[in-house]
Amino acid sequence: MSESTTIFLVLVGLAMVFAMLVKRGASLLSLPPIIGYILLGVFFNYLDQQWHFFNTKMTDGLKFLADAGVAVLLFRVGLESNLFQLIRQFRRALVVWFGNVSVSFLAGYWMTNLVLGFGLVPSLVVATALSATSLAVTADIWRDSGALNSGSGGLFIDVAELDDISSILLMALIIPLIPALKGDGALEFWLIFQEAGKLLIIFLAFCAGCYLFAHYLERPITTWFLDKMQLPVTIVVVAGFSFIISGLAAFIGFSLAVGAMFAGLAFSQDPAERRIDEGFEYVYGVFAPFFFIGIGLSVDLASLGPGTNLGLMLLIAAIFGKLIGTGAPALAVSGGSAAVLVSISMVPRSEIAMIVMQQGRNQGDAVVPVELYSAMVMVSLITCLVVPIILKVLLRRMSP
Repeated sequence: MSESTTIFLVLVGLAMVFAMLVKRGASLLSLPPIIGYILLGVFFNYLDQQWHFFNTKMTDGLKFLADAGVAVLLFRVGLESNLFQLIRQFRRALVVWFGNVSVSFLAGYWMTNLVLGFGLVPSLVVATALSATSLAVTADIWRDSGALNSGSGGLFIDVAELDDISSILLMALIIPLIPALKGDGALEFWLIFQEAGKLLIIFLAFCAGCYLFAHYLERPITTWFLDKMQLPVTIVVVAGFSFIISGLAAFIGFSLAVGAMFAGLAFSQDPAERRIDEGFEYVYGVFAPFFFIGIGLSVDLASLGPGTNLGLMLLIAAIFGKLIGTGAPALAVSGGSAAVLVSISMVPRSEIAMIVMQQGRNQGDAVVPVELYSAMVMVSLITCLVVPIILKVLLRRMSP
């Protein structure tokens, strides 16, 4: 075994142990663990800056683990999303979802392009990231307060799930179209039309394949493994299918994230979904932290200074987009208390937003410059740290 492989195994082991300690500490402090995961990655990044122990093989290995983390994260988002229930309740959440996504997208684009002076493509990526929210960060606060099953809690869940799905679909559209968008901001409309047409055909074919798998294959396969080999083996098989579908999505021109979410949706209608979700917690615990650790590792520490000003500007757009875009329509359909609570709950940006940024960053500096990426990391950290504290106080004082 080579020295670099030995160091890599030790590093991965340390990351896994520290990630669980971070998760426990975050739970005691009632904070989302992703903050600690990102900071853990920044710490490893700092150590590498001092001693330069990362080589290409180790970097590739960590990138693989981060990609697996993306697949696991989005698979679980899809698994926990009740697509048919969302469709039935679509009219109820439609107005709020449309307002918060459109205002957040426009606020992000306006701030990035017109105020900060970045080009068309980086502005579109940031706008897509800011149109997302983080269901995981604030759902636990609602659950702990006993308000998750209230009318306001149900509205929050519906709109947040729609946010996540629409952000991933926007990313699925924008990333493949990047070559058709000129760096000077000009648009080749015919080329974009052609690419969008091909993308739509491939997307529909992929959706059809996922539907056929969910309708005809998923339940017999899962039932057989549950009957013959019990839950732990079944979870391994489910994880395998999540990676297969994610990889196929990336192979045909989409991203791992898109494939992983559709894989989760394919398993979400299984009667054993709750057992699968509970068992998948162990797979999630192994791989998901590496995505956020990878974010911290990919931050250019030298860009943190310039990224601070950018981060504060993007933070303004992030807060404004959700408070206004969600609050105004929620006020119209649910009243004042619901509007305040739901709009504040939508402000955090974590897993979905950073997945969008990471997918853009993978395309190079022309798509997501390093300082812009660092700025979005700052937005994620601040919103995920501050909003849960505010929301916990408001849920005690306001009737949801």
